[in-house]
Amino acid sequence: MIHVLPAGIKSLPDGTYYAPRSSMYQSIKYMDEHFIRLKGELKWLPHRTNIVIPDVTPSVHIIGKGPSLDKISFLDLNGEDSIFCINESIHKIADLNLLNDLYVVQQDLKLGRRCVNSKAKMFANVFCCGLLQDDATYYDPTDLGLPAGILSVEVAMCIASLGGAKEVYLWAFDGAKTGTVLGYAKCIGTDPKWGGNPIRFATHHDIIVARAAKLGLEIMFM
Repeated sequence: MIHVLPAGIKSLPDGTYYAPRSSMYQSIKYMDEHFIRLKGELKWLPHRTNIVIPDVTPSVHIIGKGPSLDKISFLDLNGEDSIFCINESIHKIADLNLLNDLYVVQQDLKLGRRCVNSKAKMFANVFCCGLLQDDATYYDPTDLGLPAGILSVEVAMCIASLGGAKEVYLWAFDGAKTGTVLGYAKCIGTDPKWGGNPIRFATHHDIIVARAAKLGLEIMFM
């Protein structure tokens, strides 16, 4: 449900709402009742945590954004196994016209609407709901038993585990796999420095392995 904003409440490009004056008592009361207020601010997020965990196959593929994404083919993935794509990798995978069920996970608000693809069911952090509206269902990482500052791949692993997955094949996580191949695939079209120092990808290996152990998942870097 998308609420009609009360008088005086303004919307911002990042999907949040704010009250320009603290004296707007009735409008603020309405916002507190229907939206998520940011601590210490007259600012709110839409309250749209509505994730429904899907039933997935025992073996699941999770697709990253590393350079090897460019080489993934129909024959690598086509079949019955569920596929979770991280952010913009969905577009490469959707273009393969696979028979598999496709999902995409977006954790980062800064990506805007770049990860929306009509061929995939989308799971996004609740902070993205103002931008994505009805194109996704929303989770709060803490509702999934995860800390707030989590990697998108950890969210995908958690959803897969809750949905029945037992083993996960990780494709195009080149930095985590090798520790040295730290870029993005050409099809992503983004400079890997956009999100910080690319060396961060090498540190993801231990994070992914630790999360898999906590979830009871077997993982394989492809």
